[in-house]
Amino acid sequence: MQSNVTKLTFSRHEYAVESYRHALIRLKETAEDLGKSIGLPADYWDQGAILTLGNYVKTLTVAEALDGAPLLCENPESLLQAMMGLERLVIEAIGLRQRLSSNYDLSVLNSNLVELQTEWTAATSANIFVRNARKEKVRIRRKLFCDSLPEDIYSDIILLQNLAALASKIPEYEKILGGCQFWSRLNTDISKFPAIRDWMEKILIYITKMASHTRLDLSDIRAHTLKILTDHGYIFSDNGPVKSVFINYRTSFAEFITAVKRLSVLAGLDHKDFLPKGPN
Repeated sequence: MQSNVTKLTFSRHEYAVESYRHALIRLKETAEDLGKSIGLPADYWDQGAILTLGNYVKTLTVAEALDGAPLLCENPESLLQAMMGLERLVIEAIGLRQRLSSNYDLSVLNSNLVELQTEWTAATSANIFVRNARKEKVRIRRKLFCDSLPEDIYSDIILLQNLAALASKIPEYEKILGGCQFWSRLNTDISKFPAIRDWMEKILIYITKMASHTRLDLSDIRAHTLKILTDHGYIFSDNGPVKSVFINYRTSFAEFITAVKRLSVLAGLDHKDFLPKGPN
């Protein structure tokens, strides 16, 4: 009886070891495929990069990656400062736009608003026989840029002039941020900015970790990351080639973790002490 128990235990250990070996081989294979998919074949990195590689690539596939890519330049400080300035500008513009009586197309800011104010003032001061006609003439010109107008558009004109003053500051930001995917002048979606900054911090952590396991230095990996996101960002889309390879890697990583847990239990070890963390 004891002999049978011993054989069963030995068989379970053999199975656990063999499962671990196969899972590790599979993980290495999918990691190599993942590296190739982003222009970092296996001869660029050692086995210590296998776990970091998954988190690195996962961070390249999130929505913020293409928006945040320009921040991987050698001197991102000017970009970060410009983003902060644009953020303040857009917030102020949003406040003004919320006070407008209608939803205006911002192309209205290119029109002569001072002249319009003068015409409206003259129209409201005209004698009673022509006043309404002159006011309507001015209102019709405004209606080309919005859905509807109130009877008195004077307050809208003043708000639009203030908006135009803000819009005049846009070119200085466009010089720095114009190449960013998120750039849309005063319509820029600044709600993305916190996530973009968080993404930058996260990807730099993984770039640093990758550098410790590759024959590329930190600046080379950073430059490679910037280039692949800028020139080949489409490969990270949901339908792009990297996503499917990453899914294979993630599956093999999960199988590897299962094998590690099984082996550690049979060895009487607590796997929580050494279990690696990979992409979710």
